[in-house]
Parts: sequence; structure tokens; C-alpha cells
Amino acid sequence: MERRTAITAAFLLDAFCCMFARCYSYVMKTTYESFLKVPRPCPFCSLKEGIIAENAHAYLTYALAPYHPDHLLIIPKRHILNLLDVSAAEEDDIYELVRTALRALHASGYVDVSVLVREGDNSMKTVEHMHYNVIPNTRLGDIDHLGQKRVLLTPAEAAVETEKIQKLI
Repeated sequence: MERRTAITAAFLLDAFCCMFARCYSYVMKTTYESFLKVPRPCPFCSLKEGIIAENAHAYLTYALAPYHPDHLLIIPKRHILNLLDVSAAEEDDIYELVRTALRALHASGYVDVSVLVREGDNSMKTVEHMHYNVIPNTRLGDIDHLGQKRVLLTPAEAAVETEKIQKLI
């Protein structure tokens, strides 16, 4: 059974890499930043090709602007901006596909995989459609949101941050 899973995962990864070769090379002739600046319909709502797996509420696809060659996306079918707007049924289906993506990447030999949720408007250089990124072997550790080296909070700063968030809960 494990060999069958590994073969299936390897086949899926190879298949979607080949399937996207034409589309990927066309899209990547421009930078991701330039792609986001051009007004267009939501690319996640209009995606018809490259769907690796899907269920009633979400689909799994390959990132066209990847952080890593095997960067996968899980995207709700309904146009949603915020994670808090996801229904219970959508959440179940999304996590089913997150697990599918993780199994495929682990079966392909990756042991370090990050799952990152993007939500909100595109002011932070993302698509205006909430989605999950499943990214193998990507270093997310020492750079902050401004591209600067991260520094540890002092105990006083940590206490202020803790109190601020506790008041919001």
C-alpha cells in the first residue's frame, strides 16, 4: 500500500508539472508583482486547467508563481477573502485537500513542509481570494514582513503584545 501511495504521489507531481509546462512558461514571462498589478478577474475563480484534485468546496492545484518547485495551493471554490468566512463544510473539504497535498509531498521525499494561509486584499502581494499554500523545503524563519532580520521580543514587548491580543479575544 505504501509503494502504491508513493507511486501515485510521484505520478501526480510529474503529471501536473508536465501539464503546466506550457501555461507555466507563458505566465512566468512576467514577474508575479507585475501579474498582480494588471486588473483582471480573480485567477482562482476562473481556473479551469491544472486542477490536481477537488471536492465539493475546494481544489488542489500547482502554484504558478511558486516559492519552491513543488509549491501547491488549496483554494476554496467560493470566492472568499477572509478565513473567518469559511463555512464548516468548506473547512472540512479544504483540510481534506491539505492532507492530500501533504501526503503527496511526503511520499515524494519531503520532510519539511510549511502550510501558509493567505487572506484579505492584495495589498500584501497576494491574490484577493483566501487560499492555502503548501510549500516544501522553504525557509520562512529569519526574515520579517519587511525583509529585515527578525529579532526576539523583549519580555516587556512580549507582555504588551500578549495583553493587546487578549483584549481582542
